[in-house]
Amino acid sequence: GSTEEKLVIPDSVAGRLIGRKGSYLLSLETQSGAQISLSPRVPNMTDRIVTVVGRVGEVSAACKLIKDSVQSFEDLEV
Repeated sequence: GSTEEKLVIPDSVAGRLIGRKGSYLLSLETQSGAQISLSPRVPNMTDRIVTVVGRVGEVSAACKLIKDSVQSFEDLEV
């Protein structure tokens, strides 16, 4: 069966998570096997919602990749 998980990420790293023409997001999907989508940007909101859909193992792999990526992007901003 498929499962869904939502993660909250800072809007400041959303662009990097998506990548040029969606390339980074596509590579995360390829690595994990899960489908990943981002909520649209909302004015005055500092966060974006990432929705990950797939089998349990795929979703957990994708969530780990996303969290690790967000962490490294945030480290770059300091």
